[in-house]
Formats: sequence, C-alpha cells, structure tokens
Amino acid sequence: MAYLSIMHIRRVIFDYGGWSMDCTTFLMPLVSRLSSLGFCYKDGCEDPKDLLDEQEKRKLVDKPTLLEILSYTSFPGSNICGPFFE
Repeated sequence: MAYLSIMHIRRVIFDYGGWSMDCTTFLMPLVSRLSSLGFCYKDGCEDPKDLLDEQEKRKLVDKPTLLEILSYTSFPGSNICGPFFE
C-alpha cells in the first residue's frame, strides 16, 4: 500500500495530466484483491454470531495456500468483471 501511494505521488509530480501507463495500473487491482482477501480471512477468525450475513458467506476459515492466493490475484476473468469480486 505504501509503494502504491509513493508511485501515485511520483506520478503527480513528474507526469501530472499525462497519458502514459505506469505500474499503478496493475497495482491498484492487486491491492484491492489482497485487501478483500485479508478482510475475509479476518472474518473467519471472528465469532460467527458477531458477523453479518454477507460476512458469514465470504469468510475464510483456513489460511489459503500460495497457489490459491496467486490464482485469486491473477485470474484474468476478474479484470473483465471489475477490480475484484468475492
């Protein structure tokens, strides 16, 4: 998240209003997906009666493997549907 913020600030300073593509184009969806994955994993550690229905549906009880994380973050269909989906 800090790297993404630094890259946005760098872009504003050196190429404000420009049309060039930089690495933030690919970092923003990655940060969104990893953030949603972290929140779903946190919900899996909570008491089920304290969760909302939506949180209960999307909670992760077991820690995902590296292969599962990489497949979730780099699934090409998610780029078509939007930044992320659960």
